[in-house]
Amino acid sequence: AVSDEFRVLLQDQGFSARLSRLFQEHIERPLSVTEMARCLHISPRTLAGKCQRLLGCSPARGFLQCRLEHARRLLSEVQLSVKEVAEQLGFTDPFHFSKAFKRHFGLSPSRCRTEGSVQI
Repeated sequence: AVSDEFRVLLQDQGFSARLSRLFQEHIERPLSVTEMARCLHISPRTLAGKCQRLLGCSPARGFLQCRLEHARRLLSEVQLSVKEVAEQLGFTDPFHFSKAFKRHFGLSPSRCRTEGSVQI
């Protein structure tokens, strides 16, 4: 028989893959927690609990971090302006994007670009 611990681990891995796919499919526009939960066919409360357990943060914070990681890749690989990267990822305010980016990585998007391949 499969232990309950192992069963939960398998469920978490399946959920983790579905959540990652959801984040990637919607990377260009922000999703509310309610929208995320609806897409995953679970309640917002269940989503919050699973994200806290798997990611150590809320679904909204996890999605923001995913978008910011994608922004960092775009800044280092593609010749788009910071404003264009922000717009491509659904940030309506470039200042808000820059502030969130700096809070997450400890440096501004433009510095990230000039430092190129420096590990963050």
